[in-house]
Amino acid sequence: MTALAEDGLLDSQSIGFSNGRLAYDDIMARVCVALELGDLRTHINNDVVEGYYRAKQLPDSLIAEVRAAGNALLIQIRHDSHGRRIKFNKGTLQTWLVYTTWATRLFGSLPGGLLQRFEHDRMRLRQGTPIAELDCPFFVGELIRIYDDRASYRVTDVSSVLARDLALHLYSQVLFGLEPILGTDALVGYLSTCEPDEVQRAVFDFIQSSMWGKPVPGS
Repeated sequence: MTALAEDGLLDSQSIGFSNGRLAYDDIMARVCVALELGDLRTHINNDVVEGYYRAKQLPDSLIAEVRAAGNALLIQIRHDSHGRRIKFNKGTLQTWLVYTTWATRLFGSLPGGLLQRFEHDRMRLRQGTPIAELDCPFFVGELIRIYDDRASYRVTDVSSVLARDLALHLYSQVLFGLEPILGTDALVGYLSTCEPDEVQRAVFDFIQSSMWGKPVPGS
């Protein structure tokens, strides 16, 4: 965590919230444990984190990888020349760090401007902009809504962790051309033909049938 604080990511000006009650330590511990376990489907509560740290030491290679992901995310945060600030909470920062880590493993890097476009579209929807006015297929707007709905859930809520992670990948796949994994090409094909009110059910059915997050992609 100290390294990422030095790099500038773990700072309230960068992520939009402070380190009250050691929030930064908590997020980084959960990110590292999830990646070391290679499993987003495990309920990583305080007991799991504390037990893991008592029993094992995290590999230097993982720490370096998470630091690199943090720096890649910081580049995304600073991408917008208009100076719009991205405001994370614990759950969404955890999701972006995990996604940045595994997407970098598979694809080499995140597409430039991914975070800013995603958050811009998310803010427009929250402000009441109809999905039809976004520059994306209708089901992508529904994916953003799933992410937004699950953004306020606790960091230990497994279904929300999985939903946010999958929503980010599908958004990246459709709008930025990242390769499909674990059958997400078939899911995108189905979502492009189904009714808006069927999108959420289809996404959560896919999470279960594909065992999304176990293992973490790229593990």
